[in-house]
Amino acid sequence: MCLNRNGKSSERVLDELGRIWCDASQSHHERFLEVYRLLQDRNYELSQAFDGPRRSQMLMQLVTMHTLGLLEAEDLARFTPKTQETIAALAEFSSE
Repeated sequence: MCLNRNGKSSERVLDELGRIWCDASQSHHERFLEVYRLLQDRNYELSQAFDGPRRSQMLMQLVTMHTLGLLEAEDLARFTPKTQETIAALAEFSSE
């Protein structure tokens, strides 16, 4: 399974940063604060998905990856149907 989707998530964060950086309706300081908050939020999200991989955390990390759009259908297809159903159900529950 290729879970090297960090490039995909990094690209998304950089796009968000670009929009903030170019928003001339905000002061430099307001943009700085917004960039800082965004980086903290995205760092937390990615840490939930990738930090400390352990078998006991695998399912929740997969749910987080799925919720963040970092798992492709081909990645999920490598798991058993039961695991796929569990990931989908937990992802739906966590997004409510």
